[in-house]
Amino acid sequence: MAENSDVQEQEVRELFRQGLEHFREGLFREALMHWEAVRRLKPDWPSIDMHINVAERQKIRSRLDLETLEKSFVQSHGDTVEIDSVAEAGKKFQRALMDGQEQEAEIELYLLLKDRPRDPRALQMAAEGFLKLKNPLKMREMAARMTEVQKIQPKAHLLLGRAHLACEDPEAALFCFRRAKELASKPSAAIEAHLGLAAIHLSDWGMARECFEKAIGLRPEDPRFERQLRLIESEEKALIQDVDELLRALESQPGYPDVLWQKGSLNRRAGRHDLALRYFEQALQKNPLFHKALYDRASILFELGRFEESAKTLSVLLDDEELRPDQASNILAFLRAGYFEEAAQELLKLMKVRPDYGSLHIHMGRELLIQGRTEEAFEELKKGVRLAPHYPDGHFHLGGLYEQKGELQQARVHYQEAWELNPFYYQAAFCYVDILVLEGETGAARIALRKVASCLSPQDPWRRQAEEKLSTLEGSKS
Repeated sequence: MAENSDVQEQEVRELFRQGLEHFREGLFREALMHWEAVRRLKPDWPSIDMHINVAERQKIRSRLDLETLEKSFVQSHGDTVEIDSVAEAGKKFQRALMDGQEQEAEIELYLLLKDRPRDPRALQMAAEGFLKLKNPLKMREMAARMTEVQKIQPKAHLLLGRAHLACEDPEAALFCFRRAKELASKPSAAIEAHLGLAAIHLSDWGMARECFEKAIGLRPEDPRFERQLRLIESEEKALIQDVDELLRALESQPGYPDVLWQKGSLNRRAGRHDLALRYFEQALQKNPLFHKALYDRASILFELGRFEESAKTLSVLLDDEELRPDQASNILAFLRAGYFEEAAQELLKLMKVRPDYGSLHIHMGRELLIQGRTEEAFEELKKGVRLAPHYPDGHFHLGGLYEQKGELQQARVHYQEAWELNPFYYQAAFCYVDILVLEGETGAARIALRKVASCLSPQDPWRRQAEEKLSTLEGSKS
């Protein structure tokens, strides 16, 4: 038994080695065949999924291989149905839909796919049918299956992009439309128009305008493109005015990471990518683990084709994410192998729905404090301050918990930090002063109170409180 196991291990090693040799020679189809054989024999072979993914991507990109791939597709998928059979199913679906029998129409789609789950025409008809039935999630499932069957067909990626748009995921749609454009043998007005639609959903009016201008150049007789272009130009002007007004309102706010992130987001909406990147970078200088700034910076860099920078921007979060082992190992393998586009794409998908962990932990800590669950609040706030050290609230509430525990030095540090981060955080300032007094540092306490009073108008209740405390201290012995 052990001898058979050793023989299989040697066979797997040899298959993997041959796959590597073919890959280095640019023979991606042959490399893929060897690595798929490895996965069948030993599914847990280290990073085999990553090697297969990369080989598939390289195979698709290789223009020299497109013709042979198309032939191999036709030969290896003999389950394609006759045109009349699919057309007849389509007619039944349309009749049921027109009669208002949506349940029967849906059944027709499932019957269509029952015996032909990999037929591209059936999958396309099912995807478009589910869209008519207002079931975008099912449409996306069908379109995704179509791209698995027709990896090199632009129309498959175009359909999947449309499904992503229907599911309100314009970033994924944009990626699919770009893949369709990359695979298309000649410029396509339809692809350019769909790229423009994705850009509209992302409020990237500059890109949207550029795409529809290209669509008009390719198909000038289509009036829809001209109408869309006029709408874009109108929206772009209104957006620029709104963005500039919002940016002016932010000018008076302190330069906290979230304020800088807002400025970056607004400039990105206005199509000013250079400015947006600058603000995201400033936010990250203050908080290197600020999730939203990391994600948005990486997203812009990915759109600009700067894949290495995009992947490295997001990779700093890997240690702080709760990842499954296979997710982390695949992404790290992509990074080590230098496949930065694949790594960035995986990271963007993974991080998209994740909140900004620092502010989330701080918010959770505050909620737990209200509920009286102080130990849990303490742990959440510590995590929040570690991940988002430039949020005054996190330091203030953590300082309060340290004070409750009698750890006055730690409390003092966090109160002082909260006040320094926000000079108008007078509640933190008074807590800091109280600890100075408790520790006998009345001279430092008086200096802090004068600083508070000097920032406020005579009528401000915070100033009156500062003057009362100052008067008490000056009337006592230092």
